[in-house]
Amino acid sequence: MQGTCLCGCGTTTEPASQNSARRGWVKGQPVRYAPGHWARHGQREPLTQKWTVDETTGCWVWQRARLDGYGYFKPVGASQNVRAHRYIYEHERGSIGSGLTLDHLCRNRACVNPDHLEPVTIRENTLRGNTVTGDNARKTKCVRGHPFTSANVYMWRGHRHCRACASLRKRGLVVSQRD
Repeated sequence: MQGTCLCGCGTTTEPASQNSARRGWVKGQPVRYAPGHWARHGQREPLTQKWTVDETTGCWVWQRARLDGYGYFKPVGASQNVRAHRYIYEHERGSIGSGLTLDHLCRNRACVNPDHLEPVTIRENTLRGNTVTGDNARKTKCVRGHPFTSANVYMWRGHRHCRACASLRKRGLVVSQRD
């Protein structure tokens, strides 16, 4: 006589070899959990029940634990927590790729919809984001309206600077260093 593990993994369980009140075993009856699975009782429901679908955006919004806005959980059989969007993307689409990270095209960190995720480099993800770095990378003009073109820009200490504004400063027409 065999049973099915109650943690939801689908593993078959063997009959108990002895009675154990502490474990809930009855000799000859299937044990409730496969060895080591008793601690996984929080993972009983299928993975698809851990998010809701936002009809307006199409996002699959993670409904369980979040850290920095990203959903995470501990898969059955895993030793560590994983980011939910990465796990679901790899399950649905395959490997993310070495040196790549997932960019949420919908800008919703709790979204786990693989259609809203794109593997990109960390640099590309940073430049696409709603951050100071991303905002500055998208600028096409300096604060005085001069275009950021290859002929009008020079790099100094890792930052872009406007040649036209530098020329104005040298002539004493502009006092501020902001460009």
